[in-house]
Amino acid sequence: MFRTLAVAMSLFATAGVAEARGFGGFHYSYHYSPAHFSYHYGGGYGEHIDPLRPVSPVRPVTPVRPVRPVDPVRPLRPVDPVRPVPWNTAFDRVRFPTDLGLSHYSALGARGLHNTAYWSRDFMTSRGNYVRANFGFYHCFHGDWFGLHPRCWRPFGWDDGFYWRWMNWALFTDWCSFDRGPIYYNYGDNVLYLGDQVYEGGQQYASATQYAEQAATLAAQGENADTPQQEQWKPLGVFALVQGSEKNSNNLFQLAVNKAGVIRGNYYDGVQDSTTEIIGQIDKKTQRAAWTIGKKADRVFDCGAANLTQPEAPLLVHLGKDRTEQMLLVRINPPGNGK
Repeated sequence: MFRTLAVAMSLFATAGVAEARGFGGFHYSYHYSPAHFSYHYGGGYGEHIDPLRPVSPVRPVTPVRPVRPVDPVRPLRPVDPVRPVPWNTAFDRVRFPTDLGLSHYSALGARGLHNTAYWSRDFMTSRGNYVRANFGFYHCFHGDWFGLHPRCWRPFGWDDGFYWRWMNWALFTDWCSFDRGPIYYNYGDNVLYLGDQVYEGGQQYASATQYAEQAATLAAQGENADTPQQEQWKPLGVFALVQGSEKNSNNLFQLAVNKAGVIRGNYYDGVQDSTTEIIGQIDKKTQRAAWTIGKKADRVFDCGAANLTQPEAPLLVHLGKDRTEQMLLVRINPPGNGK
């Protein structure tokens, strides 16, 4: 037997299988590789592991994770019908620019709640040219449009083209009988907010709250004015309202005035395709014009009457008594005339 084992041991240098028959007729077989060999004899089985080879640790068995129950199918929530947006929401949540449009819908700037900035004539002209070039609402204020907007304000005796016309200062002052020459309200220049005070011509004029209240009071005078159905009106034009660095607008003001300085017209929301009457008044002494959209007194639009004779007019929007932002009115040329 030992002789046979010696023969088997001599095979360690070569991988393979060796067989031998030992004493008593036992049968031995050796399975060898450089790292492992096993032997079988007489129906028994043994194994030898090379002591130089590191034994791999037994990996723990990963426990079976319980199956996550399937969530029951939830019924679909019915879709709410689209509700029409009233006109006043056009200015309810708008964050107006405070830095000439560098931050289009920015929060309130460091200057505070009442902001004005000087806009040169060249600056306003450049913005106005962009707005007029991109204008897309020439279907308004004529033809079938009136039938689709039965609530719009329509003065007696006007034809369709009359809505788009305007007056220069000579015609304007002759119509309204102003006591003096034109007074232009140039915000950030001769009308300036500093903190919560308003200065006109370099002199302190009123607090910001008082200035907003004056505009609201002036607009309310136009609401209470007696305007018979056959009242005579003159057009001031159709204006696009823009904010920040906008180069187009979906918001239109069509303005008109009677001899008493009462303002009427239409606000048109191009997104909602809705029209609301404009109500306002011009103070003939100060030549300050103020109006509201409908009877919404916490959104007052305020500018100089003489500025409305210009292609572009700076405008203040008083959002209640505590906030004022500066915007721009761009007069739109009549259809077919510099369109």
